[in-house]
Amino acid sequence: MAYENALRREMPSGDYVVAHHWADVGRLLQTRFADVPATRQVIYYLRVQLREPVRGRVVRGWTSQVWLDREAEPRTMRRPHPD
Repeated sequence: MAYENALRREMPSGDYVVAHHWADVGRLLQTRFADVPATRQVIYYLRVQLREPVRGRVVRGWTSQVWLDREAEPRTMRRPHPD
């Protein structure tokens, strides 16, 4: 990867902020980062860009959003039972 960004979208304003940036990370990123959003509810995305163009074009990708409410009660996510 050429770079990866953790983007934060603050609600309700909808403003996007680069919460963290990693450059030249290779093929696998395993990391942690701390962020202090200004609002209670935020959405995070991971945006990546490949190092090499494909057919002469820059290639970028986005993850699905992760919604956070910093004042919500903690919950445990259950994994589906394999059948």
